[in-house]
Amino acid sequence: MDPQADEDNDGLTNQMELDHLTFPANKDTDSDGLSDAFEVNNECLNPVWDQAHPRGYDGNPLPGDDDADDDGLTDFEEFQNGTNPCQK
Repeated sequence: MDPQADEDNDGLTNQMELDHLTFPANKDTDSDGLSDAFEVNNECLNPVWDQAHPRGYDGNPLPGDDDADDDGLTDFEEFQNGTNPCQK
């Protein structure tokens, strides 16, 4: 695997994916609808853990947060709008 290539075309090189513990062949490692690159570039988000729909070790749902900056727009809406989910 070429470290400088972008295997999944998400905007992160394979090396950057490995550095952030994301999967180079999956543009959305945590399957939350936000690309790994978007989450890596917004420090309040986590590309390997779905904050909006977390689950405990037993698989049961936990309370989630899908609006990191509490501005009324979900993180996914911020992703779609190209706005910063970490700032109001």
